[in-house]
Amino acid sequence: ENKTPAEWMKVCDRLGSGLSTSAMMERMRRIMSLSYHDLPYHLKACFLYLSVFREGYEIKRGPLVRRWAAEGFVGGRRECTPEEAAGKYLDEFVGRSIFTPTRVVSNSVVRCCKVHDIMLEMMTEKCMEENFISLLGSPSKHGHQQHAMMVAAGHDKIRRLFVHGAHTSQGKQAGGVHDKHLCRRIKKDEEQDDVLSSGYLSCVRSLLMLRCIEKPIPVINFAKLKLIRVLDLEGCRWLSNHDLEDICKLSLLRYL
Repeated sequence: ENKTPAEWMKVCDRLGSGLSTSAMMERMRRIMSLSYHDLPYHLKACFLYLSVFREGYEIKRGPLVRRWAAEGFVGGRRECTPEEAAGKYLDEFVGRSIFTPTRVVSNSVVRCCKVHDIMLEMMTEKCMEENFISLLGSPSKHGHQQHAMMVAAGHDKIRRLFVHGAHTSQGKQAGGVHDKHLCRRIKKDEEQDDVLSSGYLSCVRSLLMLRCIEKPIPVINFAKLKLIRVLDLEGCRWLSNHDLEDICKLSLLRYL
């Protein structure tokens, strides 16, 4: 029987995680992968960007469409602003059952939504395959913070860097990708501090630290972000005066 991605996700919810290696689960993954490849080009970058959110995280409409616009995923139109166009993208994701609405206001506008865990896992895998985003502080399966960077195998340049917070108020951390064919891990004992202060950061265009309440280890050197254009530091109360001085010197920074 042919099912939509949303219907397969409902099946997964009913049957639980015991079918994670079953033929049904693999079929569902293939269907969701086809759904991704079927997306129009302008929606694929927005889709991959969703991998930065944790499992169970309630995504708010306003911040998300502003982030999409800041990243340049949304082209300007005569009849609407980039943020308005991004809002239409979000509504299209809802129509495709990629988003599950969790809060809808009286005029039928989706204000908050979530991404299914299985869909989120696929997004993360695609990100690693395409070097779309690199993860710092990927959580272990036990929920403890692992001080390791994960970058796509075969790629030495980081374009977008997402730093996971160690403690947050919503849900679990976004699942890290551990497939050795998709990524490699730069562990602390392999001089990760040196990696973060070297050429790896020289190409970063976007840095997202979503509710990163505690200062990340190793420390991000903002002065090295010479090409940074988008800097999202939501909830980062640990920033020092020295950090702020370095941020103010970033000449290409456009969105903060």
